[in-house]
Amino acid sequence: SSEPSVWGHTNRKRYKSHNNEYVNTWTMVGWESGEVAGRNFNAAKLEYEEKIVSGSYHGRWTYWLEPKIGLWLAGVYTHIDGEVSNNTRDFRLQSITLP
Repeated sequence: SSEPSVWGHTNRKRYKSHNNEYVNTWTMVGWESGEVAGRNFNAAKLEYEEKIVSGSYHGRWTYWLEPKIGLWLAGVYTHIDGEVSNNTRDFRLQSITLP
């Protein structure tokens, strides 16, 4: 396979914003093939987890990224704990026009 070998790689970041302390983690889960908007893709499967250290929020997004053209194909949100905002919507690419 020509994809980079970064399976299981995790990048963790801790920062403060609006008087909250956050821990964000990106993990490269692997590669998945599938069809989106009538086209076949081999997408990187990534997980992004965000937690407010005080415990008022904890959620995880799973994303599928087509890295060759830089296209986010889909995202699924999983609420783990705490308050959730209204901007946590799943998405899936419905149409695409490529050269």
